[in-house]
Amino acid sequence: MNNAEIQFLLHRIFEKRLQFYFQDTVYELRYANNKLNYDADLIYYNTINEEKYGNWIREEHMINLMIELELWNDNVEKQMKVFDKTIEDKKLALFETYMVDKKSKKINQNRKYIRNLENQINSLHAKKQEFKTHTLEGYAEGIKQEYIIVHSLYCNDKRVFNNQTHKSPQSYNKFNQLVSEINKYHINNNEYRDIAKSDIWRSYWNADKQNVFPGSVCDWSEEQRNLVNTSKMYDSVYDHPESPSEEIIDDHDLLDGWMIKQKRDNARKKKQGDLDKQNQRLAGAGEVFMMAKDQQELSDIHELNNPLAKKMHRTNIQQIEAQGSVAVEDLHTTKTVVIPEQKQGLNVRKNF
Repeated sequence: MNNAEIQFLLHRIFEKRLQFYFQDTVYELRYANNKLNYDADLIYYNTINEEKYGNWIREEHMINLMIELELWNDNVEKQMKVFDKTIEDKKLALFETYMVDKKSKKINQNRKYIRNLENQINSLHAKKQEFKTHTLEGYAEGIKQEYIIVHSLYCNDKRVFNNQTHKSPQSYNKFNQLVSEINKYHINNNEYRDIAKSDIWRSYWNADKQNVFPGSVCDWSEEQRNLVNTSKMYDSVYDHPESPSEEIIDDHDLLDGWMIKQKRDNARKKKQGDLDKQNQRLAGAGEVFMMAKDQQELSDIHELNNPLAKKMHRTNIQQIEAQGSVAVEDLHTTKTVVIPEQKQGLNVRKNF
């Protein structure tokens, strides 16, 4: 986003209201305060209680019904988790490739692959969300959100709808049109990130982080809370002892890759420390062999290896796949050569 767009969204966030044009008229959606949200919650649970014995699909049975109707299958949930893990792996690979060669073709290839997986995940989430509207919980949520908008939408400082008139066919059609228009102005995660790292916002944020918005946190809007949480994330990046360069911070994918690397390195060090504490004889060991009960545990054990060990493992697998079977002493990573050390008059073993 450019500075004008960032400034525009910031003013909206400061004001806790959304103004927009629809059919040449300016409408204003005001922030729902705690009382309104609480009233809407009461309506939600009252709807659930009133309709719980009706002929409704319950959310807890939704997936099974979708599978019966062949709108879903048992493997989709697992596949979505695989997609999430693959996106992390690709962002890490993108970051590591960039650190070696900024002009590598693999960078754009990884970006396209990441966007493709993200689109697939979003499509699957949208499919679930669409079906949820046919459940009792989805129906009650719709009534709740309708109540909030009816009490929050203004034009010329007057409410556009009241509790009854918006339910007439003509008014309800207009109501749905306005809701569709409101949905277009949702601030997504990347936009929050652009705002949070912008010089415009950080001039406010760095001046007084504790009082950047008036009132207590429970009085802030959802947009204000999201922006503060995203800003704290960037603070942790800037304050890190090995903080990345500005060009990496400015790139969402690269920064994600850097954070994934930090997270995995920290997790690996913690697991290694826990393993050493469990068995003091393992402390300082060059190699430790562990048995895995399942594929997940195998993956967890693999993550305990440092980058060099992982590279050696890949080399071994490639050699075994190429040759069929290889004796341990014939693996490229374990074969040694004797190199005379002239200064000391000693022979040292070096892996290659």
